Amino acid sequence: MAIAPDKTDNFDDLLTCTICLETFTGPKYLPCLHTFCRTCINTYILSTVGKENTGKTFTCPICRQNVLMGESPGNPETWAEKLPGNHFVASMMDKQAIGRSEKMCDSCRVNNKSENALFWCPVCEEAFCKSCEICHKSFKMSAKHPITSLKDIASNNETVSVSSLIFCEEHSGEVIKAYCVDHSKPLCTLCATLLHRKCDDVITIEKAASGIKKSPKTMELSSELKETSKQLFDLIQNRKGHLTDFEKEVEAILTKVSTIKDNIFLHLNKIEEQIKDQIVKSKKEEVLKLSEKSTELESLKSTIDNWITLFDSCLQHGSELQCLLEMEKISENKVKFGDAFSKVISETKNISMLLEANDIAEEFSKRVSVIGVVKVIETGASRPKLSLGKTLNFHTGNINVIKVIDLSGNLVYLSGIFMNNDLIFTHYKLSKVLKYNHNGSCVAELCLPDKPFDIVQLTDTTVAVSTKNKTLFVVDIQKMTQCRKIDILYKVHGFCHVKGEIYSCIYQYFNLD
Repeated sequence: MAIAPDKTDNFDDLLTCTICLETFTGPKYLPCLHTFCRTCINTYILSTVGKENTGKTFTCPICRQNVLMGESPGNPETWAEKLPGNHFVASMMDKQAIGRSEKMCDSCRVNNKSENALFWCPVCEEAFCKSCEICHKSFKMSAKHPITSLKDIASNNETVSVSSLIFCEEHSGEVIKAYCVDHSKPLCTLCATLLHRKCDDVITIEKAASGIKKSPKTMELSSELKETSKQLFDLIQNRKGHLTDFEKEVEAILTKVSTIKDNIFLHLNKIEEQIKDQIVKSKKEEVLKLSEKSTELESLKSTIDNWITLFDSCLQHGSELQCLLEMEKISENKVKFGDAFSKVISETKNISMLLEANDIAEEFSKRVSVIGVVKVIETGASRPKLSLGKTLNFHTGNINVIKVIDLSGNLVYLSGIFMNNDLIFTHYKLSKVLKYNHNGSCVAELCLPDKPFDIVQLTDTTVAVSTKNKTLFVVDIQKMTQCRKIDILYKVHGFCHVKGEIYSCIYQYFNLD
């Protein structure tokens, strides 16, 4: 990579292992882009796999994302070594050491000696003292390697290359030399020869990385990461605020219970403990749920912030090539991150607590067994759409069939939409609306009084269904109930919903109101 002369640049956070809280030693990164020391992640893997007996996977210590080690992972003691090294972080460590004049001779260190380094070879990515630099030049293989003074690197007004080689993650020891535009993937010679020889657009890695820092794609990704971080921050603050309000509601209920107790003190001593135990237990359970969701959101934000730190550092201090590679790594993880984000948001609920007081609780002359029933009410929280997404090129790659839903037959006439992770179909022959989950299982169905043609989404929970007899039904998909019936003037086969209006294929529209 290339480094700038600013000695005030601080990479301490980026270069600190979150397990041992020390500067990385042999940095290894996971698919989620979190980086750890080789020995730290190895110890973590051995303790986790031994405890959970997962076999082929372990979870990231930070974001808890599963890391699959392949179909034949081998002994868990070898997993850490198989993880890809973080070349960008390693080069940042070299830059920091060079900037602080703390870089030691790599050759001397191998021989258990300690000498201050004076020179740098960007090809070998090693620092040398004066004696080792002379030896380095004397070898035929390395005689033509460009050698730079560390003093020049630290003080030069021009950017100086610290690392000129990036190695392939799939083929150990092979240098990245090309880039497949069709698959957005950096390639070594073996990758290009064995896996991408039929691709139409394979260019040199230098050409692919040229101008990447200022490209619209780079700016868009940086903006997406920061916007997502802001969304997560707002959600975390919202959850914390809701937790405070919930605890206030609980305290208000406890006060109400105590007030009733004052009026019926003798008998209330026993049932007071019962109701308080129920409240505290419910509070504990629900606060735990809220805290867990906040923790999950904080974990997602930690992931995004890590990406931002990594990407911003790469933009400011990395080379074009490293920027490209880091951008591709982040892009590859956006879909998984989006799925995790959607899952957390879909499971996020607002919780409140109510006490339904017994009508005779204040009349102690009558037998009172309970004060009331504590109910925990869950309502849907606000669900912002994740700005972080991946643009897919459907002109390249393969299409894989992962699930088949058999709705074949005579006069079936199907129409369907994908909505809230469910598949919603209209079935003409059965006169039904069918709801399937993402696993391909039918989870609900609704019989209509008429045979349906087409279906379109209106809101997050409702759809409109057209029928053969000039009627339109509004259906609540969550409850699978019919909400409204609208008589129209024409038969509607295909239609769409735009800003509260339905447009049909016969160029007619009408207002839902």
